[in-house]
Amino acid sequence: MFLLNRIRSWYVVFILAILAISASGLGSQYPGFRVAGRFLYDRCGEKVILRGVNKMIVWTDINGTSFPEIAKTGANCVRIVWVTTGDIDKFDAAIARCRENKMIPMVELHDATGEWSKLSACVDWWVKPEVVSVIQKHEEYLLVNIANECGNQVSNDDFKEGYTTAVTRMREAGIHVPLVIDGAKWGQDINILQATGPDLIAADPDHNLLFSVHMWWPDVYGYNDQSIINEIAQSVQMNLPLIVGEFGNTAANCSGVINYKLILEECHKNEIGWLAWSWGPGNSDCATMDMTTDSKFETLQGWGLEVAVTDQYSIQNTSVRPQFMESGICEETGETRFSVSVIASGRGSVTVTPNKAMVDSGETITITATADENNEFERWAGSADGSQNPLVIIVNENLTITAVFTDNGPALGAELVENSDFSRGDSGWTFSKWGGAEGGAVVVNDEIAITIETVGEFGYNAQLFTKGLDLSSGMSYVVSFNARAESDYELSMNVGLNQDPWTTYSGYQNFSVETEMKTFSFEFTMGDTSDRDARIVFDVGTVVGSIYFDDISVKPVGSSSAKNGIIKNKISRGLFTVYPRGNGAFALATTEKLTGELELINFSGMCLGRIARKTYTPGIHTVLFGSKNIPSGAYFVRLNDSKVQYRSRVMNIVR
Repeated sequence: MFLLNRIRSWYVVFILAILAISASGLGSQYPGFRVAGRFLYDRCGEKVILRGVNKMIVWTDINGTSFPEIAKTGANCVRIVWVTTGDIDKFDAAIARCRENKMIPMVELHDATGEWSKLSACVDWWVKPEVVSVIQKHEEYLLVNIANECGNQVSNDDFKEGYTTAVTRMREAGIHVPLVIDGAKWGQDINILQATGPDLIAADPDHNLLFSVHMWWPDVYGYNDQSIINEIAQSVQMNLPLIVGEFGNTAANCSGVINYKLILEECHKNEIGWLAWSWGPGNSDCATMDMTTDSKFETLQGWGLEVAVTDQYSIQNTSVRPQFMESGICEETGETRFSVSVIASGRGSVTVTPNKAMVDSGETITITATADENNEFERWAGSADGSQNPLVIIVNENLTITAVFTDNGPALGAELVENSDFSRGDSGWTFSKWGGAEGGAVVVNDEIAITIETVGEFGYNAQLFTKGLDLSSGMSYVVSFNARAESDYELSMNVGLNQDPWTTYSGYQNFSVETEMKTFSFEFTMGDTSDRDARIVFDVGTVVGSIYFDDISVKPVGSSSAKNGIIKNKISRGLFTVYPRGNGAFALATTEKLTGELELINFSGMCLGRIARKTYTPGIHTVLFGSKNIPSGAYFVRLNDSKVQYRSRVMNIVR
C-alpha cells in the first residue's frame, strides 16, 4: 500500500508539472490571471499570493462602501459574496469598485452552499449572456469562484464529473478567467480537492483552475494543528494550486477554536493565498467572526485586527499588490492604458465595443445607448457630451461616461403586482417564517389563506410578500388590498427594498383587520432612488388562527413633491386640491390660475368623467363629473394642459 501511494503521488506531481509547463507556454492566450503549477500569475507574469478577506456585499453592502476600508489593510483581494437573484448592474458595479481600490475581485455564488444539486443552477447563471458580458468586461483582473461550498457528502467521482461539466460549460460560454473550485463538505474537504484536482485541471480546456479549502477546522470537529500542517504540506508536495478561501477564529455557531494564527504562518511559509471570513458585520450565527463592527477599518477588533494588521503574518505585513493592479500596465512593455467606465442613468442600457474596462491608448471604442420601452435617450454626461448615438471615441485618457435616459416607469394606473388577485394560485408570492413562528399558506377561491400554528414574538417572524414592483423616484402610488382574519388582528405592512437593510419606501402602515373582508388603501410617494425590484410585504407572525388576503394592488397615480414630510401636488408654481361633495360633484381649490381639461380617474386608471378645457381662477370651484353617485373607492383628478398632466391627491370615497 505504501508503494502504491508513493507511485500515485509521483504520478500526480508529474501530471501537474506537465500542465504547468503547458500553461506557461500559453500565456498569451489568457486574458488576465493564469495558473501555472501551483501559483497564480497576473497578465504581466507577476506571481500573486492572495491576501484578503470575504465580504458579504450582496447582503450587507450593495453599494460597495466597504472596499476603500478593506483597502486600508493593504489587501490585494476581496472575495465578493453574490447570489443568482442579485442585480446584474450592481454585480458589475461591485467588481468595478473593488478594482478601483486596486484589489483583485473574486466573485462567488452562495446559492449552492451545502447543496450539491444546485451546482448546475449556479452554472446556469454564470453562462447567461448578460453575466458573461460583465465577466469579459473585467476579465483582465477577475477570478470566478463557481459555487460556494457546494455539496456536503459528495463522492470523488460525482465531484469530478460535476465540476468537469461546470468548467466546460463556462469555457464554452466565453469565460476564460481562472475558475475557483471549493471543497465539498461545506468547503472543508481538502481530500476531495487533492484527489480530483489534477484530473479537473487536465479536463479544463484552459488548464486555469484554483482549488479552495475552507478551513472551518475547529478542535471540536476533530482537527488539530497537525491537520493544518500536514494537509498544506501534502498539497504543496502535489503542486496543487491551493488557496484557503475561508477561515475564522471559530466555526459556525461559535463552535470550538480554530488556530487561525497557524493558518497564517503555514500559508506564508508555503506561499499559499488566503481570505479571512469575514470583514463584517453580518455573521448573525456568531458575531465574533465579524472582523469589524461596522465595516470600518477603525473598528477592526480581536482576531480580525490580528489577521488584518498586527500579526506577524497579517495582511498588512505580507500582502503584495501586483504592479498591474496598481497601474493597469505591464512595466516592461511601456504601454499606456486607460480605464473606461460607462453607466446608464434612467431607464436604458449601454453597450461598449470592445467590452473592456481597460483599453490601450489610441484604441477606438463605440458606445451605444438603447432606451427602455416608453423612454428616450437624452444625452451623454461626464467625459463626453452631446447626444450622438452611437458615440465613437479614440481613447487617450481615463473615461467616465454616463448615458442619460428618461426615467418613465409604468403608465399611470398600471398594476405593478403580478398575480394580484391570486387567480394563478400562489405564483409569484412567498410565505416565509423564522424566529419560532410556524404555519403555512394556501390559495382557496382566489384568496390566500395564511394559518399561523405557532405565533412568533414579532409580526415579522412570518411574512407574505411578492417582489418585482417597478417604482420610480418622485412618483406617487396607491396601495390597496382586501383582508379579513379569524380574530381581530393589528396588521403591519410596507412597500420597500427587497434586500437587507429592507428599507421601507412607504413607511410602516398599520391596519385593524377584522372578521369581515374589508378594503384598505393608502398613498405614498417614492422618496428614494428608483427601484425596479421592490417588494410589498405583510407581517403576519403574531396572527392567531388564519388571515386572508385578496386583490393586493400597487398602482402609480402621478408625480408629487414632498416638503416637510407633507405630500403636495405641484402645479406649475401653484397647488390644487380636490374633495368630493356628493352626487358626482367635487370641490376644486386652487391658489393660482389654472387652465386645462379635468378628468376623474379611478384606481384602475379608467376615466369616469371629463370636463372640457376651461380656466379656474384662484379660489374654490364646484366641478361636476356626472349626475350619478361615484362608487366607493380611490380616485384622483387629473388636469391636462397643452403640454403636461397634473393630478390631485388620491381621494377615498366610502359609501
